[in-house]
Amino acid sequence: MGTKDLCLRLLKNMNIEVHEADDMENTYYFEYYGEHLSVRMNNKAKFIVLYDTFWKKYPAGNLEMVFLARNAVNRANIAYNGFKLFYTFVKDTMWIHCNTCELLIPEIPGLEDYFKGILESFLYSHKAFDDVMFELMEEEGKKGQ
Repeated sequence: MGTKDLCLRLLKNMNIEVHEADDMENTYYFEYYGEHLSVRMNNKAKFIVLYDTFWKKYPAGNLEMVFLARNAVNRANIAYNGFKLFYTFVKDTMWIHCNTCELLIPEIPGLEDYFKGILESFLYSHKAFDDVMFELMEEEGKKGQ
């Protein structure tokens, strides 16, 4: 069984409805606990790339918040494993995203639990980012005293 077929089967076994992207080959969209995720995969590769995009935003004109968010992305990437946070600017908005590249082969012991853990890490990435943002805001507040 190829990686794409395996991933689609795992998602189906979790009762997750998957939609193929119209505009990008080998890309699929699905919801997991309210998050809109996408996965890029094919049957020739042994890895999948999962994305959780556009889940937090800041006005690009608020330089203080942009500075804090940028630092939070960097600090969370260093402090936590299992995902990579990154940011983009679209017009006047800074957006926070995360992704991960993961091995997905049938030989992995406890494959369903392993795959569920990967998906859970996306939910955890939001909390990790928020925790770091809170720490940075507290540090900034202490500097101002």
